[in-house]
Amino acid sequence: MKSTFCEITDWWSWGILRNQISPHFFYYPVQLMIEKGFDVEVLAMLRPHLKEIAFENHGKLKIHRFDRDKRVIVFDLKFFKYMMKNQYSLIHLHSLGYLVDNVPWAASRIKKTPLIFTTHSHDTMMPLMDSRSQMSLTQRMVLKNIHLVRDSPTCVFIAFTKYQAECYRKIGIKNIRIIPHGVDPELFKAKPDSNTKEKYRLGEFNILCVGTIEPRKGQLLLIQSMPQILKEFPDTKLILVGRASFDYQKQYLMTLHSYIKKLNLQDKVAFLSDIAKDDLIQLYLSSTIFVLPTLAEMFGIVFLEAMAAGLPIISTNLPHIKEVLDKDRAGVVVEREQASIENEIIHLLGDSKFRRSLGSNGKRIVEQNYRIDKIIEQYWDLCQSLLS
Repeated sequence: MKSTFCEITDWWSWGILRNQISPHFFYYPVQLMIEKGFDVEVLAMLRPHLKEIAFENHGKLKIHRFDRDKRVIVFDLKFFKYMMKNQYSLIHLHSLGYLVDNVPWAASRIKKTPLIFTTHSHDTMMPLMDSRSQMSLTQRMVLKNIHLVRDSPTCVFIAFTKYQAECYRKIGIKNIRIIPHGVDPELFKAKPDSNTKEKYRLGEFNILCVGTIEPRKGQLLLIQSMPQILKEFPDTKLILVGRASFDYQKQYLMTLHSYIKKLNLQDKVAFLSDIAKDDLIQLYLSSTIFVLPTLAEMFGIVFLEAMAAGLPIISTNLPHIKEVLDKDRAGVVVEREQASIENEIIHLLGDSKFRRSLGSNGKRIVEQNYRIDKIIEQYWDLCQSLLS
């Protein structure tokens, strides 16, 4: 009987996946399993507003997109029936959310199919880990469902950091494998292209922020910090790279533009959304510092990209971010407030020796711990252990 690998994801967009600097965490497991001789079926959510189609057949890769019914229980039943009628050798569930995750967990348990669970969203699992005494009814239901699979030898929870692994242990999960995200550092060994500075009208100092345009990422804090930064370093440019796909993100983008106009920063702040990955690599290489004042993050692959490019980093004081930065060796963490952020930016812009030290450390850390080829090896080792 043929071996089939099933990957379950919230979305599957070729435009996003193929434009990533390093292989996307949805994409490289699929590529790997095809290379290892498996048939692969991706089960994802259908997004009609993006003109996606329900089914794609690419030989050994099949993509099945499900229209998510507003009535969760109706969708869950349809999804459960589909999974039960198919035979998979291994399932990798990239969390779909509190209630829908129950379906693959149940199918895996009933059919005794090995399952890997990964959550990339802080909204999905972190409330269970960080605030157990304040759980909602839904979160308590999820925790009970986790208890059904947490001791199963064929269900493995992937953690990106030691901190996340410890959080899992606090809610009783034992079968954990720490496998972080990874990047290809070779892509960042190119020299900065002189045309990039002219193309994007860069300044003497350039602050780069890469992340979805949404309040959690903190772009507004950076914009509000610019007047004080410009007093110290007048030839500074803030480059904000990210998409605003949903209504709340578009509303936030309008708010950001209004602040830029109010503060008269039209020539000092640039928004870039649909940017080619080669151009983004060049922006990493041409920038002075990387800043992401995020409110919450499960990992943050953009930190690795910035580190691979030799950029010093400023971010918020969160335990998993400190772990990625190797206890401040590759960057500085501050409280998520305007004064702290702008003061540290001004400090770094004025201290080239410190910037170079952080940047060099970041490159070494990526080479040692986060090379994508090593990460893929760890992932395949995990798959082999479950398949055997």
